[in-house]
Amino acid sequence: MYRVSVITSYIILFCISFYCLVSHFERTKFTLRFLSITLGIICSFSIFGALRWSFPCNWNFEEIHVILTFLVPAVAVPCMVLESWLDRGTLRNAHVWAHFIVGLSLTLLKLKKMLMLQKDLVKALAFFNLVCLLLASLFYRDYNVAILLLLFIMSQYGAYSKPPEHLYNYCLGGFTYAAYKSV
Repeated sequence: MYRVSVITSYIILFCISFYCLVSHFERTKFTLRFLSITLGIICSFSIFGALRWSFPCNWNFEEIHVILTFLVPAVAVPCMVLESWLDRGTLRNAHVWAHFIVGLSLTLLKLKKMLMLQKDLVKALAFFNLVCLLLASLFYRDYNVAILLLLFIMSQYGAYSKPPEHLYNYCLGGFTYAAYKSV
């Protein structure tokens, strides 16, 4: 029963992220922006998550899903932070670009299989990016995004050291839709 619940959550996450990706491309007349990267990673994450749980003995799906699980906090969240700052016209500061550069460097380290403190570093980076996005949304009085960001932070770093996978997917779906609507 748990497996069906997790597959369902990945399918719902895919529907949300795919809708947001297609709508974003229609709205921006098919230009590639940072939000496109975020939505593409989350869409891929949901596809391979559903495939991983549908075919549990296929290690190729497992490996790709592990990499995409790493890319969500390391690249997708920093891209969303950059897009949020870009929309508000505050990309003149170098510290804003640090979100994306640090996330990208962690991804390169992961892909090169350098396994020094990467999980703790990624969790710290993702938490830092989410807090920055939360502050930006509160500063610009975008309270709906702030509420969903708080929910995502709670699911990621709350009472569980690792939240149940379907809860994480539903919170990520809420975050994806709020990110799309806020930009």
